Amino acid sequence: MGISLVLAGFAAIGSYFLLEVFAIWILPVLAGIQFATQVSDLLRFDLRTYFNLTAAVLIAIGIQRLTSYLFATQAELGRKAEQARVKEAENRVLLAQLHQNQKVESLGTLAGGIAHDFNNILSSIINSAELLQIYVGDDEKARRNTDRIINNGKKASNLIRQILTFSRMDSQELKSWDLSRLVAEDLEIVRATIPSYIEIETELDSDIGTVLADRTQISQLTLNLITNAYHAIGDQPGKITVSVKRSNLAECKTNVNQSGYPESVAVIVSDNGCGMDEAIQQRMFDPFFTTKEVGKGTGLGLSSVHGIVESHNGAISVDSSPGLGTTIRVCFPVSAGTEEIEKAPERITSAFGKVILLVEDNQELGSLIKEHVERQGNQVDHLTDGVAAFEKFLSRPDHYDLVITDQAIPSLSGRQLAEKLLRSNPDLPILLMTGYSESISESQAKSMGIMEFILKPFSLAELDRSVANCTGVQADSRLPEVQFSEA
Repeated sequence: MGISLVLAGFAAIGSYFLLEVFAIWILPVLAGIQFATQVSDLLRFDLRTYFNLTAAVLIAIGIQRLTSYLFATQAELGRKAEQARVKEAENRVLLAQLHQNQKVESLGTLAGGIAHDFNNILSSIINSAELLQIYVGDDEKARRNTDRIINNGKKASNLIRQILTFSRMDSQELKSWDLSRLVAEDLEIVRATIPSYIEIETELDSDIGTVLADRTQISQLTLNLITNAYHAIGDQPGKITVSVKRSNLAECKTNVNQSGYPESVAVIVSDNGCGMDEAIQQRMFDPFFTTKEVGKGTGLGLSSVHGIVESHNGAISVDSSPGLGTTIRVCFPVSAGTEEIEKAPERITSAFGKVILLVEDNQELGSLIKEHVERQGNQVDHLTDGVAAFEKFLSRPDHYDLVITDQAIPSLSGRQLAEKLLRSNPDLPILLMTGYSESISESQAKSMGIMEFILKPFSLAELDRSVANCTGVQADSRLPEVQFSEA
């Protein structure tokens, strides 16, 4: 009865530790005393001697049990402390990733906000320079300077595209591609920008399958990786090796088993340049981080590479050491599709004698497009508001052969205007222009009946091609082809 009251008391005050010690240590001793008292008379043993012997054995057993319990408790506390340390480290990593994602989101919001207006400005600059080339004719000095304007305008456009790609706010047109063929085409372009003292070696395997990718972004990735390798070599002789081969996605991930990861195609760019230490590798994909001197890098090249890889469900790995060069391996999952070889663009023939409704809220760019299209023998009505444009069309629905509209216009978006126009006349050719394609992609535009889709900034040659496609102009047009420089 007394023992039961003691146990109940311990339980009542919540002292489970005392309860456990009492059960494994003191209780056996008391039980031994009780047992010794009951049998001592029967066996006629000396009670004191028997008690001392029994108590010693039971105390030893209790101490052993208590020691085991304390060791187990210590081990459990150590395990929990280690789990807490690991959890804290994981939380720090997650917090850093959260801050990084917030920075990316802020950058993307900023880029999206300026992309439309900035590309309108670039369109005006590039197209004005192209028109100037037409007017000055064969003046070599004028052409050289206008070429410089056009080239720098395109560089600025690529910078905006890199920011949008890094922040994953640029639209993608995914198709099945042979990466070896794409990289070979890109190498033809980039070789002219690499000094002759740097050797470029290629290992482009064939019959390695296709990947589902955006053509423009793959070119951007390839050019950025090769340019980064060139900058790492610097002003001394060196070697860049570009490889494309069948791989496994696990090869671009660390400490993983290849089983369970899909087959992939790897683009590998290696150089024997300066290499990178661990601290630089930890930050190499951060936006605007660069080790190059002022004027030689924006810090967006590898950031955009990382964004492209993630948007294609790929993986990327880096192997680099100071003084030993760098190898960057990018893996893309293999696609089940087959590559569709793009047809070469047909000879550009300008539309003639067409009546065109142009909707562009940027007065400068609208005036420039109007001047160029009218110079080729067409009539253009230029409006800046979506609702006003729709009302003008309804007033003479059979008058217009083509509607050219920007996506971001007042009152109605270009997409909304196109929907209204197509409900009124399903056969009406529409050309949609946009400086920022997040709200609508080319495939979305064409699925709703829009005939042509063009991204700003575009060249006058690209505009001519789209207008010709919309109006069904054939090669035997009444006007000879006008050549425009796309330097």
